[in-house]
Amino acid sequence: MRERAEKIRARLDSRSEVGKGTEVALSLSADRAYAPRVGDRWRRWIRRASRLG
Repeated sequence: MRERAEKIRARLDSRSEVGKGTEVALSLSADRAYAPRVGDRWRRWIRRASRLG
């Protein structure tokens, strides 16, 4: 999990307590979390181009 977090430039924290289980938190910047997917950008470009004529 840590390697995957690093791959997307996120921070992974985990905590464990006996009898309470494990807590895992993933933190990343909003520009990474809400960035459009590559396919979405392509579809948007196609739609704009088709409107132009």
